[in-house]
Amino acid sequence: MFDPMKGRSSVRRAADAPEGSWGDLRNFFAGKTNGVRLSIEEINDAIADAGAAAGTAGLVDGAQKARRKQ
Repeated sequence: MFDPMKGRSSVRRAADAPEGSWGDLRNFFAGKTNGVRLSIEEINDAIADAGAAAGTAGLVDGAQKARRKQ
């Protein structure tokens, strides 16, 4: 991490490093899905769709609350 006040970088301690291995991460969902494999693009699209739906729901909820206050 770079410290602009001191003008130098420092290395994270081993205690701050994440635990586990890439193999553990790769097998995290093993047996927990319906077998469908998604590409990174498909995952990104799903995240964007969920975010848009949540944002739209928030706008609708906010409009309804504003109407109730009137």
